[in-house]
Amino acid sequence: MNARVLAGGAKKQPEVERRVLHLRGPKSYTPTEAASVLGQAIGKPDLRYVRADPAQAKAGMMQQGISPPMADLLAEMCEAFARPEFAAESLAGPTEITPTSLEPFGPVFKAVFETAPVE
Repeated sequence: MNARVLAGGAKKQPEVERRVLHLRGPKSYTPTEAASVLGQAIGKPDLRYVRADPAQAKAGMMQQGISPPMADLLAEMCEAFARPEFAAESLAGPTEITPTSLEPFGPVFKAVFETAPVE
């Protein structure tokens, strides 16, 4: 099932029946595995995942032009994703497994990475 089909189904549901539907691919990746797969795709096989201190991450986002309120929201989201409760809720479902994994997504990521402006 793809996102378009899921979105179409969600639009047909009455408000009272709305629910959270967890989408994920056929395989779960650790951050280290994701960095490795995407690093291979962009020609950086030694790319590593490094968990940044939240204050450093926020400072880095703002240095790149993200507003302080948005940086706060992104930092909060990252912290939420790292909590065990988030993974537990996601695994509890309802879940829709999509056919796309990181490996076939790699060329798409590479194309965007290569055309991103460098400042």
